[in-house]
Amino acid sequence: MKANTLGVDQPTVPLVYAVLNVATVVAGLPSGLLADRIGKDKVLIGTFGLFALSTVASILTTSGVVLAFGIAFIYGLYLGTSDTVQRAVIPSLTAGELKGTAYALYYLLLGACSLVANFFVRHLMGPNFFERSFFLQPRNISCCSRGSDRSHHFVE
Repeated sequence: MKANTLGVDQPTVPLVYAVLNVATVVAGLPSGLLADRIGKDKVLIGTFGLFALSTVASILTTSGVVLAFGIAFIYGLYLGTSDTVQRAVIPSLTAGELKGTAYALYYLLLGACSLVANFFVRHLMGPNFFERSFFLQPRNISCCSRGSDRSHHFVE
């Protein structure tokens, strides 16, 4: 939807989405290698920087087809890196025999929170949902990063 507001015509929107998906795939392996080399926490912090950059760019940009592709690429890098590194952190937070349980809890909480958040935000935002949603993203990431400080040993 943001691509449309930036001037991307409807037939070209799937190409913006394709750029996002390509960036997600491209980011996976290098982010895992980087996390092994310099540490998962450092890469995860950098990932939140990519998210902040894509969010700020989405908020500040009012028109530009090229910018839509750039924002999609940056957001795709965020998705690919965060998915890889967050999953890599889970085993380091749990005892050996409970790793499967930790993954199950992670996906249960992720799915439940996404469902509740999407339902709540959709009804909260009303007709201008897509335009306003970019303003909530920095707050959400801030809350998530503060909450992760307390959850380093959620399964032992």
